[in-house]
Parts: sequence; C-alpha cells; structure tokens
Amino acid sequence: MERNDIVAWRSRYLRKLRENATLGKNKKPITYLDETFIHPSYGVSKCWQSKYQPGVYKADRSGQRYIIVHAGGAYGFLNNGLLIFKSKNKSGDYHDDLNHHNFMQ
Repeated sequence: MERNDIVAWRSRYLRKLRENATLGKNKKPITYLDETFIHPSYGVSKCWQSKYQPGVYKADRSGQRYIIVHAGGAYGFLNNGLLIFKSKNKSGDYHDDLNHHNFMQ
C-alpha cells in the first residue's frame, strides 16, 4: 500500500496534467528532468552483442564520478538545461551530490 500523501500528490499531478491538456493554444509544454552518473570504472556484465563484438568492457580502475542532469520534453532538450559536474561524494550513492545548490544551477 502506498502512503496517503504520495497518492494525494500523484492525484494532484495527474489533475494538473489533465487541466493543461484542455487549454488548447495556451497549453504549457511538459518538461521532464532526470539525472544519471558515469565514471571510469563503470561496466556492465551483459549486453545484446555477441562475445566477439566489441562494446562491453570491464574497467580496471576507479576514478572521478560525474553527475549528468538534463531536462526536456516533446520539443527536445531545454536550452541551457544540461548540468554536468564532478561528484565530491565518496559513498556509493551519487544522489547526495544533487543538492539544492547544484539542482538550481
């Protein structure tokens, strides 16, 4: 079961999306935001390629992690919406680096 406050937030969000869809020419574009990370030691254990095709590798070193944030929607990515910065966090969770200061950039 989901918490009641989460259900209420989702309900408000869906109601606003529905209201926006009925505005015709005054409809506001919907923008989505997401973040990810990459670092030199990133590797995967499986892929869709055969074992004879290059593409998947296992890195032999660790290194600086970079956080990547971007926003976009039906009209593409937002101008000046890309943010890339070095992680300062040594823990396994890069989300600690995405604080209010970095998000507002």
